[in-house]
Amino acid sequence: MNSAEITASITALANVIATQLNVDQLSLLGALLTMLGDVLQAIAAIRSLQETAQSSNQSATQETNNTADSKCDTASTEKKASESPQNTTPTETQSETSPPIT
Repeated sequence: MNSAEITASITALANVIATQLNVDQLSLLGALLTMLGDVLQAIAAIRSLQETAQSSNQSATQETNNTADSKCDTASTEKKASESPQNTTPTETQSETSPPIT
């Protein structure tokens, strides 16, 4: 259904209902249907906010995990580098017998 068909259907339904109810009943039904529409819109807005927050939290968690993994990889690489033998030449302040600085 396109928008013109939907509005025409709603108008026809409203006219059918209006022929069956008095003014007070129409007022009450209109208020209740308006309330129903407002509550449905509020529920949709709350769900949207929750989904946005949830996806934002998942993104933040993913970024945190990626950062943590990157730090672990860096620490692991640095540890491996410090454990591997290095060819260093003594500096002016080092004697030939002192261990290399890592």
